[in-house]
Amino acid sequence: MKRIMVRAATLMVGCVALSVGIASAATVEAPTVITKFKLSADSDARKYSGRVASTKSRCEKNRKVKVVRKMHGNEKVLASGRTDSQGKFRIERSGGKLRRGKYYTKVKQSSYTKNGDKVICSKGKSGKIKV
Repeated sequence: MKRIMVRAATLMVGCVALSVGIASAATVEAPTVITKFKLSADSDARKYSGRVASTKSRCEKNRKVKVVRKMHGNEKVLASGRTDSQGKFRIERSGGKLRRGKYYTKVKQSSYTKNGDKVICSKGKSGKIKV
């Protein structure tokens, strides 16, 4: 009987220690914004550029950026690319003239783990440019 009680007590202490370890892991949210969004076009190409900024530098690097055109309530993804190590992006597509509509860029939420803590890079959207 004593052995069973000792094993049960040991098991309970182990479970409590495990739950405390799990509870100590934190979740941190890093806000993300897209700044300096620009677009231009000439006879050869359409160019989109800007910067993804965040309080965590890892949330700026290698983020997938989508360029969207909104017209009459419909949204169409025109191009996508990735940010460089500083969060900057430059996307070029062949074709000239920009069509009418509102253009903006967006990034999806992503996350990573650092020292046992989960860091969430929030989604972001640039301001709209009307053409």
